Amino acid sequence: MTTKSDLVSNVQNRVDDIPSAIDSNVIQEYIEDSHIELENVTGDTFTTTDIPSRYQPVLIDMAVIKVLDYMVTHNISAGGSLNISASDMNRKIDRLQKKVDILIQNLIRNEGTVMTTEPEETEDY
Repeated sequence: MTTKSDLVSNVQNRVDDIPSAIDSNVIQEYIEDSHIELENVTGDTFTTTDIPSRYQPVLIDMAVIKVLDYMVTHNISAGGSLNISASDMNRKIDRLQKKVDILIQNLIRNEGTVMTTEPEETEDY
């Protein structure tokens, strides 16, 4: 049984120099927020006290994005001492977001839910 608190260490291991303002409780909130987003997109329901293995990687990645976003908007702009530029951090966030988008699309396909952002096709008269 994997819980959201179990995923916190995965997030912490993937991001260097996490500010002290982002403690394990904040990361758990990020995972919970990501959990809600994932349920809304996939139509599947699960608890964060028993997270299915198929959802764990995407929840970790989504939480990492939230941590990095916090670091860009708060730490760097406030004159923090990160060893990476804001533009490099944003590129990392963008790459990770693309990965998350692909993972979610695959989850939707595998769960049998069909969703599209394409406009409805109409005939031209």
